[in-house]
Amino acid sequence: MPRQAAKSPAYKELTLQQLRSFCETARLGSLAAAAKTLGLTHPTVREQVLALQRDFGVQLIEPHRRGCRLTAEGQLLAEFAMPIITATNGLRKRFELAQSTAEVRLTIAGPPRVIQEDLPDAILALLKSAPQVRVAFLELHDDLVIQAVESGAADLGLTSEGVPGRPPPGLSIEPAYELETLLVTPKGHPLAKKRSVRPADLRHYPLVSSRHSLSDQPALAANLDRNRVFDGPAPRVEPFLAATVRTYVKLNLGIALIYGLPPRRRNAFFHERSMSEYFGRGLVRFVLRKGSAHEEWARMLMGLIRTCNALPS
Repeated sequence: MPRQAAKSPAYKELTLQQLRSFCETARLGSLAAAAKTLGLTHPTVREQVLALQRDFGVQLIEPHRRGCRLTAEGQLLAEFAMPIITATNGLRKRFELAQSTAEVRLTIAGPPRVIQEDLPDAILALLKSAPQVRVAFLELHDDLVIQAVESGAADLGLTSEGVPGRPPPGLSIEPAYELETLLVTPKGHPLAKKRSVRPADLRHYPLVSSRHSLSDQPALAANLDRNRVFDGPAPRVEPFLAATVRTYVKLNLGIALIYGLPPRRRNAFFHERSMSEYFGRGLVRFVLRKGSAHEEWARMLMGLIRTCNALPS
């Protein structure tokens, strides 16, 4: 004799919503009250409870006065189901709590000078306000920062490199903060003693920040060319990184022009003054990978960096 096809129920598999409707009905003793509490219609809650009865093959509720009550089988199922529903009701809160306290590793790419001089205050503020954040630095030449963020090696980049005509897909490149053009001289240098310094005054001394060392800052190099600053004595050394430039200025091997923030405190070895009046300011840009897992934290740090590094207008 051929088997009869099983009748397809309205709810084919046991679902969390069925258990929730059943447990709320058991707690309130009424399908209508359960529907109101759950924000569902009375027929929906009724059908979900009936689906459970079909699935378990027993009667779980029975009419009682103006509502309903559990059968013996319903009481047994409620004992198993109630802890499940209680646990799932708190799942979102537990997840959000765990998410808010989970360790976040934020990788920042940028040239060494930016990481050493421009970021400490903002990084300290971030770490103080977000104990779960850990920051890793990827110290790179300016022209490699965009590639590092695009590849996913860094969450946020900072660079003085010019913006490409068409930024890579998925990246946001936007202004971060401005830098002064700083004249760096040894402490007792004749230029350090002058009340004001003009571009022509620089031609009398070797400029260790040569065309070669300023190859990553073409706008500044072009400005120095226009003002004939490179026409002075040839430097004996041509360091590249800002920290190295300062080392050789300290050794009295020349003077330097570099981008940087105004010094916050006096230095025992150098004298620094702004020459932005003549040579303009530099611009640092943020490079952000949109939609990354840590975009929210990266944007928080961006705001702190802007606040900490804002130049007086």
